[in-house]
Amino acid sequence: MEDFDKYFGKLTKNLENLVKNNWKDFLDAAEADGKAFLLETKEALQRWTRLLSNGDLTREEFEFLVGSKEDLLKLEALKKLGLTKVRIQMFQTAVIGLIIDTAFDFFL
Repeated sequence: MEDFDKYFGKLTKNLENLVKNNWKDFLDAAEADGKAFLLETKEALQRWTRLLSNGDLTREEFEFLVGSKEDLLKLEALKKLGLTKVRIQMFQTAVIGLIIDTAFDFFL
């Protein structure tokens, strides 16, 4: 799906920008963890964005599905750096929001 490939490329670029702008003290670890999560959820995202763009999923359903994957965002590299649970949760929330916002911008 060509649209998905463009979306995924934009999503990856947006993740890089998020990390550079908000997590520069942990740049390598945050980028590695974020990209690992994107790769781990890529197949599901492809299926869900197709359903979203076809109108078979509502915005709320898409948000729920993406949010349900937050536990897969393990952030091993950030944890090794000793980040607090609060900072880790902030990064998880930022990445999930980025996935959702990028999908809405791209497909709707």
